[in-house]
Amino acid sequence: MDQKDFPTQISLSLLAEEIQRISQALYSLYVQKEVVTISIWEKTIYLDFTLIDEAVWFRSMQEIKQLLYRNRNDDGKYPNQFSLNKFFSQIGLKEPKNAKTNFEYLQLLYLFYMAHYFIFPKEQVFRKWKEHRYDFEQGYDEGASEALKMQLIISQLLSAPSQFENYISYHSDIDRMLEKISQRINGEDDEDILFSIKDSSESLITEFLFLCDQYNYCSYCHDLICSLSSLSLEDLVPAFLIPPFPSWKHQYVSINELDDFLKSNALYWFCHQRMDAVPSQTKLKFIQSNAVKNFKQIIENDKKWLKDNDEGLVLQRTDKGDVVYALRAAIVIKTYIDLINDKKFRLFIGNNKVPFATQLIHPSRSIYHTLSERFCILMCHIEYGLSIHGPAFYEDAYDLIRREILFLSIAFQAYQESSLKDCEIFLKKFLRVF
Repeated sequence: MDQKDFPTQISLSLLAEEIQRISQALYSLYVQKEVVTISIWEKTIYLDFTLIDEAVWFRSMQEIKQLLYRNRNDDGKYPNQFSLNKFFSQIGLKEPKNAKTNFEYLQLLYLFYMAHYFIFPKEQVFRKWKEHRYDFEQGYDEGASEALKMQLIISQLLSAPSQFENYISYHSDIDRMLEKISQRINGEDDEDILFSIKDSSESLITEFLFLCDQYNYCSYCHDLICSLSSLSLEDLVPAFLIPPFPSWKHQYVSINELDDFLKSNALYWFCHQRMDAVPSQTKLKFIQSNAVKNFKQIIENDKKWLKDNDEGLVLQRTDKGDVVYALRAAIVIKTYIDLINDKKFRLFIGNNKVPFATQLIHPSRSIYHTLSERFCILMCHIEYGLSIHGPAFYEDAYDLIRREILFLSIAFQAYQESSLKDCEIFLKKFLRVF
Protein backbone atom coordinates (compact mmCIF):
# COMPACT_ATOMS: atom_id res chain seq x y z
CA MET A 1 0.00 0.00 0.00
CA ASP A 2 2.98 2.35 0.43
CA GLN A 3 2.58 5.06 -2.20
CA LYS A 4 6.31 5.83 -2.21
CA ASP A 5 6.69 2.52 -4.10
CA PHE A 6 3.85 3.14 -6.54
CA PRO A 7 5.29 2.86 -10.10
CA THR A 8 5.52 6.19 -11.92
CA GLN A 9 5.13 4.65 -15.38
CA ILE A 10 1.73 3.00 -15.40
CA SER A 11 -1.46 2.70 -17.41
CA LEU A 12 -4.95 1.40 -16.70
CA SER A 13 -4.06 -2.00 -18.17
CA LEU A 14 -0.86 -2.27 -16.17
CA LEU A 15 -2.74 -1.26 -13.02
CA ALA A 16 -5.35 -3.96 -13.59
CA GLU A 17 -2.55 -6.48 -14.11
CA GLU A 18 -0.86 -5.39 -10.86
CA ILE A 19 -4.12 -5.63 -8.90
CA GLN A 20 -4.69 -9.12 -10.28
CA ARG A 21 -1.19 -10.13 -9.16
CA ILE A 22 -1.73 -8.69 -5.66
CA SER A 23 -5.14 -10.42 -5.41
CA GLN A 24 -3.53 -13.80 -6.13
CA ALA A 25 -0.70 -13.12 -3.67
CA LEU A 26 -3.20 -12.25 -0.93
CA TYR A 27 -5.21 -15.36 -1.75
CA SER A 28 -2.10 -17.47 -1.23
CA LEU A 29 -1.64 -15.88 2.19
CA TYR A 30 -5.31 -16.60 2.92
CA VAL A 31 -4.91 -20.27 2.05
CA GLN A 32 -1.78 -20.46 4.22
CA LYS A 33 -3.75 -18.80 7.08
CA GLU A 34 -1.24 -15.97 7.34
CA VAL A 35 -2.10 -12.81 9.27
CA VAL A 36 -1.95 -9.64 7.16
CA THR A 37 -1.99 -6.17 8.74
CA ILE A 38 -1.96 -2.59 7.52
CA SER A 39 -0.80 0.36 9.62
CA ILE A 40 -2.81 3.59 9.61
CA TRP A 41 -0.68 6.04 11.56
CA GLU A 42 -0.83 4.55 15.08
CA LYS A 43 -3.59 2.06 14.33
CA THR A 44 -3.23 -1.49 13.02
CA ILE A 45 -5.89 -3.04 10.78
CA TYR A 46 -6.14 -6.82 10.45
CA LEU A 47 -7.44 -8.00 7.09
CA ASP A 48 -10.36 -10.39 7.51
CA PHE A 49 -10.05 -12.63 4.47
CA THR A 50 -13.24 -14.51 5.36
CA LEU A 51 -15.30 -11.40 4.46
CA ILE A 52 -13.89 -11.12 0.94
CA ASP A 53 -16.18 -12.43 -1.80
CA GLU A 54 -14.91 -15.43 -3.71
CA ALA A 55 -15.25 -13.54 -7.00
CA VAL A 56 -12.80 -10.86 -5.83
CA TRP A 57 -9.89 -13.30 -5.66
CA PHE A 58 -10.19 -14.52 -9.24
CA ARG A 59 -11.31 -11.52 -11.31
CA SER A 60 -9.94 -11.26 -14.80
CA MET A 61 -7.96 -8.22 -15.89
CA GLN A 62 -10.92 -7.04 -17.94
CA GLU A 63 -13.28 -7.28 -14.96
CA ILE A 64 -10.85 -5.32 -12.81
CA LYS A 65 -10.49 -2.65 -15.51
CA GLN A 66 -14.28 -2.25 -15.70
CA LEU A 67 -14.49 -1.75 -11.94
CA LEU A 68 -11.70 0.80 -12.07
CA TYR A 69 -12.88 2.73 -15.11
CA ARG A 70 -15.84 2.69 -17.49
CA ASN A 71 -16.08 4.91 -20.54
CA ARG A 72 -18.97 7.34 -20.65
CA ASN A 73 -21.91 6.83 -22.99
CA ASP A 74 -22.35 8.94 -26.12
CA ASP A 75 -24.54 11.37 -24.14
CA GLY A 76 -21.67 12.01 -21.71
CA LYS A 77 -23.28 10.13 -18.84
CA TYR A 78 -21.71 7.23 -16.99
CA PRO A 79 -23.12 3.71 -17.41
CA ASN A 80 -25.45 2.43 -14.69
CA GLN A 81 -22.90 -0.13 -13.54
CA PHE A 82 -20.54 0.74 -10.72
CA SER A 83 -17.02 1.98 -11.43
CA LEU A 84 -14.54 3.95 -9.39
CA ASN A 85 -14.18 6.75 -11.94
CA LYS A 86 -17.96 7.21 -11.81
CA PHE A 87 -17.80 7.37 -8.00
CA PHE A 88 -15.03 9.99 -8.13
CA SER A 89 -17.18 12.13 -10.40
CA GLN A 90 -20.15 11.80 -8.03
CA ILE A 91 -18.15 13.12 -5.07
CA GLY A 92 -16.81 16.07 -7.08
CA LEU A 93 -13.38 15.00 -8.38
CA LYS A 94 -12.98 16.07 -11.98
CA GLU A 95 -11.68 13.40 -14.31
CA PRO A 96 -8.51 14.41 -16.18
CA LYS A 97 -8.41 14.11 -19.96
CA ASN A 98 -5.64 11.52 -19.80
CA ALA A 99 -7.30 9.55 -16.98
CA LYS A 100 -6.14 6.12 -18.21
CA THR A 101 -2.48 7.13 -18.00
CA ASN A 102 -2.58 9.87 -15.35
CA PHE A 103 -0.33 8.78 -12.47
CA GLU A 104 -2.28 10.49 -9.68
CA TYR A 105 -5.67 9.38 -10.96
CA LEU A 106 -4.54 5.76 -11.27
CA GLN A 107 -3.03 6.02 -7.79
CA LEU A 108 -6.46 6.98 -6.42
CA LEU A 109 -8.17 4.19 -8.35
CA TYR A 110 -5.72 1.68 -6.86
CA LEU A 111 -6.15 2.89 -3.27
CA PHE A 112 -9.93 2.81 -3.43
CA TYR A 113 -10.05 -0.60 -5.09
CA MET A 114 -7.88 -2.09 -2.33
CA ALA A 115 -9.81 -0.29 0.42
CA HIS A 116 -13.21 -1.34 -0.88
CA TYR A 117 -12.56 -4.98 -1.77
CA PHE A 118 -9.79 -6.10 0.60
CA ILE A 119 -9.39 -3.81 3.63
CA PHE A 120 -13.03 -2.88 4.36
CA PRO A 121 -15.08 -5.54 2.53
CA LYS A 122 -18.84 -5.67 3.11
CA GLU A 123 -18.84 -2.12 4.56
CA GLN A 124 -20.34 -0.21 1.62
CA VAL A 125 -17.56 2.43 1.76
CA PHE A 126 -18.58 4.28 -1.39
CA ARG A 127 -22.35 4.21 -0.95
CA LYS A 128 -22.09 5.70 2.56
CA TRP A 129 -19.72 8.46 1.49
CA LYS A 130 -21.83 9.41 -1.52
CA GLU A 131 -25.16 9.35 0.34
CA HIS A 132 -24.04 11.22 3.46
CA ARG A 133 -21.76 13.77 1.87
CA TYR A 134 -24.05 16.78 2.09
CA ASP A 135 -26.88 15.89 4.47
CA PHE A 136 -24.56 15.37 7.48
CA GLU A 137 -26.64 12.43 8.63
CA GLN A 138 -23.62 10.72 10.15
CA GLY A 139 -22.19 13.86 11.71
CA TYR A 140 -18.68 14.51 12.89
CA ASP A 141 -17.27 11.85 15.18
CA GLU A 142 -13.55 11.37 14.90
CA GLY A 143 -13.60 8.19 16.89
CA ALA A 144 -16.19 6.50 14.68
CA SER A 145 -15.19 3.56 12.55
CA GLU A 146 -16.17 5.46 9.42
CA ALA A 147 -13.24 7.84 9.98
CA LEU A 148 -10.81 4.93 9.77
CA LYS A 149 -11.50 4.48 6.06
CA MET A 150 -10.74 8.13 5.39
CA GLN A 151 -7.61 7.95 7.50
CA LEU A 152 -6.39 5.00 5.45
CA ILE A 153 -6.73 6.88 2.17
CA ILE A 154 -5.20 10.09 3.53
CA SER A 155 -2.28 8.33 5.24
CA GLN A 156 -1.38 6.50 2.04
CA LEU A 157 -1.62 9.60 -0.13
CA LEU A 158 0.54 11.57 2.30
CA SER A 159 3.26 8.91 2.39
CA ALA A 160 4.83 10.66 -0.64
CA PRO A 161 6.89 13.63 0.70
CA SER A 162 5.86 15.98 -2.12
CA GLN A 163 2.16 15.38 -1.48
CA PHE A 164 2.66 15.83 2.24
CA GLU A 165 4.34 19.20 1.66
CA ASN A 166 1.53 20.36 -0.66
CA TYR A 167 -1.10 19.26 1.85
CA ILE A 168 0.59 21.10 4.73
CA SER A 169 1.09 24.19 2.55
CA TYR A 170 -2.54 24.61 1.49
CA HIS A 171 -3.81 23.78 4.98
CA SER A 172 -1.50 26.40 6.41
CA ASP A 173 -2.84 29.11 4.10
CA ILE A 174 -6.50 28.24 4.75
CA ASP A 175 -5.91 28.04 8.51
CA ARG A 176 -4.20 31.45 8.49
CA MET A 177 -7.12 33.03 6.65
CA LEU A 178 -9.64 31.44 9.02
CA GLU A 179 -7.54 32.65 11.95
CA LYS A 180 -7.64 36.20 10.58
CA ILE A 181 -11.41 36.00 10.21
CA SER A 182 -11.69 34.76 13.80
CA GLN A 183 -9.53 37.67 15.01
CA ARG A 184 -11.72 40.20 13.24
CA ILE A 185 -14.91 38.66 14.58
CA ASN A 186 -13.49 38.94 18.09
CA GLY A 187 -12.36 42.55 17.54
CA GLU A 188 -8.67 41.80 17.98
CA ASP A 189 -5.98 44.00 16.43
CA ASP A 190 -5.14 42.67 13.03
CA GLU A 191 -2.73 43.60 10.26
CA ASP A 192 -3.84 43.27 6.66
CA ILE A 193 -2.04 40.37 5.01
CA LEU A 194 -2.11 39.53 1.34
CA PHE A 195 -2.80 35.88 0.61
CA SER A 196 -1.84 34.51 -2.78
CA ILE A 197 -3.97 31.88 -4.47
CA LYS A 198 -2.03 28.74 -5.34
CA ASP A 199 -2.46 27.07 -8.70
CA SER A 200 -3.61 23.69 -7.42
CA SER A 201 -5.48 22.59 -10.53
CA GLU A 202 -2.66 20.29 -11.69
CA SER A 203 -2.63 18.22 -8.49
CA LEU A 204 -5.44 15.69 -8.39
CA ILE A 205 -4.18 14.34 -5.08
CA THR A 206 -4.37 17.77 -3.43
CA GLU A 207 -7.88 18.28 -4.79
CA PHE A 208 -8.91 14.85 -3.57
CA LEU A 209 -7.50 15.57 -0.11
CA PHE A 210 -9.65 18.71 -0.08
CA LEU A 211 -12.70 16.52 -0.75
CA CYS A 212 -11.64 14.27 2.13
CA ASP A 213 -11.40 17.31 4.40
CA GLN A 214 -14.60 18.85 3.09
CA TYR A 215 -17.06 16.53 4.80
CA ASN A 216 -15.11 16.57 8.08
CA TYR A 217 -14.99 20.37 8.24
CA CYS A 218 -18.56 20.93 7.14
CA SER A 219 -20.05 18.32 9.46
CA TYR A 220 -17.93 19.64 12.34
CA CYS A 221 -19.23 23.18 11.78
CA HIS A 222 -22.79 21.99 11.17
CA ASP A 223 -22.95 19.90 14.34
CA LEU A 224 -21.26 22.47 16.57
CA ILE A 225 -23.55 25.26 15.30
CA CYS A 226 -26.58 23.10 16.12
CA SER A 227 -25.19 22.28 19.57
CA LEU A 228 -24.47 25.92 20.41
CA SER A 229 -27.66 27.44 19.01
CA SER A 230 -30.07 26.17 21.65
CA LEU A 231 -28.06 26.52 24.87
CA SER A 232 -29.25 27.81 28.21
CA LEU A 233 -25.92 28.67 29.79
CA GLU A 234 -27.47 29.37 33.20
CA ASP A 235 -28.64 25.73 33.32
CA LEU A 236 -25.62 24.19 31.64
CA VAL A 237 -22.89 26.03 33.58
CA PRO A 238 -24.65 27.46 36.66
CA ALA A 239 -23.24 30.34 38.67
CA PHE A 240 -20.98 29.34 41.55
CA LEU A 241 -22.34 28.73 45.04
CA ILE A 242 -18.76 28.05 46.14
CA PRO A 243 -16.26 30.24 44.28
CA PRO A 244 -12.73 29.06 43.40
CA PHE A 245 -10.33 29.12 46.32
CA PRO A 246 -8.26 32.35 46.16
CA SER A 247 -4.92 30.53 46.40
CA TRP A 248 -5.58 28.73 43.11
CA LYS A 249 -5.22 31.99 41.18
CA HIS A 250 -1.53 32.04 42.09
CA GLN A 251 -0.83 28.32 42.35
CA TYR A 252 1.04 26.17 39.84
CA VAL A 253 1.10 22.43 40.43
CA SER A 254 3.94 20.24 39.18
CA ILE A 255 3.13 16.90 37.60
CA ASN A 256 4.61 15.11 40.62
CA GLU A 257 2.27 17.03 42.97
CA LEU A 258 -0.84 16.65 40.83
CA ASP A 259 -2.26 13.63 42.65
CA ASP A 260 -2.21 15.52 45.96
CA PHE A 261 -4.11 18.39 44.34
CA LEU A 262 -6.71 16.01 42.89
CA LYS A 263 -7.22 14.40 46.32
CA SER A 264 -7.77 17.70 48.12
CA ASN A 265 -11.10 18.42 49.80
CA ALA A 266 -11.03 21.93 48.32
CA LEU A 267 -11.11 20.60 44.75
CA TYR A 268 -13.96 18.20 45.55
CA TRP A 269 -15.99 20.96 47.25
CA PHE A 270 -15.54 23.33 44.34
CA CYS A 271 -16.34 20.77 41.63
CA HIS A 272 -19.47 19.52 43.39
CA GLN A 273 -20.43 22.92 44.86
CA ARG A 274 -21.03 21.71 48.38
CA MET A 275 -18.88 21.78 51.50
CA ASP A 276 -19.53 18.60 53.42
CA ALA A 277 -17.45 15.76 54.76
CA VAL A 278 -15.72 13.79 52.01
CA PRO A 279 -15.36 10.10 52.96
CA SER A 280 -12.37 8.23 51.55
CA GLN A 281 -14.60 6.09 49.32
CA THR A 282 -16.28 9.21 47.87
CA LYS A 283 -12.92 10.84 47.21
CA LEU A 284 -11.66 7.67 45.52
CA LYS A 285 -14.72 7.63 43.22
CA PHE A 286 -14.06 11.27 42.37
CA ILE A 287 -10.41 10.58 41.48
CA GLN A 288 -11.48 7.65 39.27
CA SER A 289 -14.37 9.56 37.66
CA ASN A 290 -14.62 10.40 33.96
CA ALA A 291 -14.17 14.08 34.81
CA VAL A 292 -10.68 13.41 36.17
CA LYS A 293 -9.95 10.88 33.40
CA ASN A 294 -10.80 13.56 30.85
CA PHE A 295 -8.50 16.03 32.63
CA LYS A 296 -5.64 13.49 32.59
CA GLN A 297 -6.29 12.76 28.91
CA ILE A 298 -5.91 16.48 28.18
CA ILE A 299 -2.57 16.41 30.01
CA GLU A 300 -1.37 13.50 27.86
CA ASN A 301 -2.44 15.36 24.73
CA ASP A 302 -0.67 18.47 25.99
CA LYS A 303 2.56 16.53 26.41
CA LYS A 304 2.50 15.77 22.68
CA TRP A 305 1.52 19.36 21.88
CA LEU A 306 4.36 20.78 23.99
CA LYS A 307 6.96 19.10 21.78
CA ASP A 308 6.48 22.04 19.41
CA ASN A 309 4.70 24.62 21.62
CA ASP A 310 5.17 26.33 24.99
CA GLU A 311 1.65 26.08 26.36
CA GLY A 312 -1.17 23.55 26.12
CA LEU A 313 -4.74 23.57 27.35
CA VAL A 314 -3.72 22.85 30.95
CA LEU A 315 0.05 22.27 30.85
CA GLN A 316 2.64 25.05 30.76
CA ARG A 317 6.35 24.59 30.18
CA THR A 318 8.70 26.27 32.66
CA ASP A 319 12.40 26.09 33.53
CA LYS A 320 11.50 23.79 36.40
CA GLY A 321 9.43 21.45 34.25
CA ASP A 322 5.80 21.16 33.13
CA VAL A 323 3.21 22.61 35.52
CA VAL A 324 -0.57 22.92 35.71
CA TYR A 325 -2.30 26.20 36.65
CA ALA A 326 -4.48 25.17 39.59
CA LEU A 327 -7.50 27.34 38.73
CA ARG A 328 -7.53 26.10 35.14
CA ALA A 329 -7.33 22.48 36.30
CA ALA A 330 -10.23 22.96 38.70
CA ILE A 331 -12.35 24.66 36.02
CA VAL A 332 -11.74 21.87 33.49
CA ILE A 333 -12.86 19.18 35.95
CA LYS A 334 -15.86 21.15 37.20
CA THR A 335 -17.00 22.00 33.68
CA TYR A 336 -17.08 18.34 32.74
CA ILE A 337 -19.18 17.55 35.83
CA ASP A 338 -21.59 20.40 35.03
CA LEU A 339 -22.04 19.17 31.46
CA ILE A 340 -22.80 15.66 32.70
CA ASN A 341 -25.18 16.85 35.42
CA ASP A 342 -27.45 18.68 32.96
CA LYS A 343 -29.53 15.65 31.98
CA LYS A 344 -31.33 17.57 29.23
CA PHE A 345 -28.18 18.54 27.35
CA ARG A 346 -27.20 16.60 24.24
CA LEU A 347 -24.62 17.21 21.54
CA PHE A 348 -25.87 17.23 17.96
CA ILE A 349 -24.08 14.52 15.99
CA GLY A 350 -25.61 14.38 12.53
CA ASN A 351 -29.27 13.46 12.94
CA ASN A 352 -28.74 12.26 16.50
CA LYS A 353 -28.55 13.94 19.90
CA VAL A 354 -26.01 12.12 22.04
CA PRO A 355 -24.79 12.42 25.65
CA PHE A 356 -21.73 14.61 25.98
CA ALA A 357 -19.61 12.06 27.89
CA THR A 358 -19.89 9.35 25.24
CA GLN A 359 -18.19 11.68 22.75
CA LEU A 360 -15.48 13.19 24.93
CA ILE A 361 -14.25 10.09 26.72
CA HIS A 362 -13.22 7.93 23.80
CA PRO A 363 -10.25 5.52 23.53
CA SER A 364 -9.35 6.78 20.04
CA ARG A 365 -9.25 10.44 21.02
CA SER A 366 -5.66 11.64 20.60
CA ILE A 367 -5.79 15.16 19.10
CA TYR A 368 -7.50 18.44 19.86
CA HIS A 369 -10.47 20.09 18.20
CA THR A 370 -12.82 17.17 17.97
CA LEU A 371 -16.38 18.36 18.19
CA SER A 372 -16.89 17.44 21.84
CA GLU A 373 -13.51 18.80 22.89
CA ARG A 374 -14.09 22.15 21.18
CA PHE A 375 -17.45 22.40 22.92
CA CYS A 376 -15.86 21.57 26.27
CA ILE A 377 -13.13 24.20 25.74
CA LEU A 378 -15.78 26.85 25.05
CA MET A 379 -17.67 25.93 28.20
CA CYS A 380 -14.43 25.95 30.22
CA HIS A 381 -13.76 29.46 28.93
CA ILE A 382 -17.22 30.54 30.07
CA GLU A 383 -16.83 28.95 33.51
CA TYR A 384 -13.45 30.65 33.86
CA GLY A 385 -15.11 33.99 33.09
CA LEU A 386 -17.78 33.26 35.68
CA SER A 387 -15.07 32.47 38.24
CA ILE A 388 -13.54 35.93 37.69
CA HIS A 389 -16.58 38.15 37.01
CA GLY A 390 -19.51 36.30 38.54
CA PRO A 391 -23.03 36.02 36.97
CA ALA A 392 -22.55 39.31 35.10
CA PHE A 393 -20.34 37.33 32.70
CA TYR A 394 -23.34 35.47 31.24
CA GLU A 395 -24.03 38.38 28.89
CA ASP A 396 -20.46 38.21 27.58
CA ALA A 397 -20.73 34.44 27.37
CA TYR A 398 -23.76 34.59 25.08
CA ASP A 399 -21.88 37.10 22.93
CA LEU A 400 -18.97 34.65 22.77
CA ILE A 401 -21.34 31.92 21.58
CA ARG A 402 -22.78 34.22 18.89
CA ARG A 403 -19.30 35.04 17.62
CA GLU A 404 -18.35 31.37 17.58
CA ILE A 405 -21.48 30.53 15.55
CA LEU A 406 -20.64 33.31 13.09
CA PHE A 407 -17.11 31.99 12.62
CA LEU A 408 -18.34 28.41 12.18
CA SER A 409 -20.90 29.58 9.59
CA ILE A 410 -18.15 31.28 7.55
CA ALA A 411 -15.88 28.22 7.74
CA PHE A 412 -18.83 26.01 6.74
CA GLN A 413 -19.54 28.16 3.68
CA ALA A 414 -15.86 28.15 2.67
CA TYR A 415 -15.67 24.35 2.74
CA GLN A 416 -18.93 24.05 0.81
CA GLU A 417 -17.02 25.35 -2.22
CA SER A 418 -16.43 22.75 -4.91
CA SER A 419 -12.62 22.90 -4.99
CA LEU A 420 -9.61 23.92 -2.97
CA LYS A 421 -9.00 26.94 -5.17
CA ASP A 422 -12.63 28.08 -4.82
CA CYS A 423 -12.35 27.71 -1.03
CA GLU A 424 -9.24 29.89 -0.99
CA ILE A 425 -10.85 32.49 -3.28
CA PHE A 426 -13.95 32.62 -1.05
CA LEU A 427 -11.86 33.27 2.07
CA LYS A 428 -9.66 35.84 0.35
CA LYS A 429 -12.68 37.80 -0.93
CA PHE A 430 -14.30 37.61 2.50
CA LEU A 431 -11.19 39.08 4.15
CA ARG A 432 -11.25 42.01 1.70
CA VAL A 433 -14.72 43.12 2.74
CA PHE A 434 -14.93 41.99 6.37
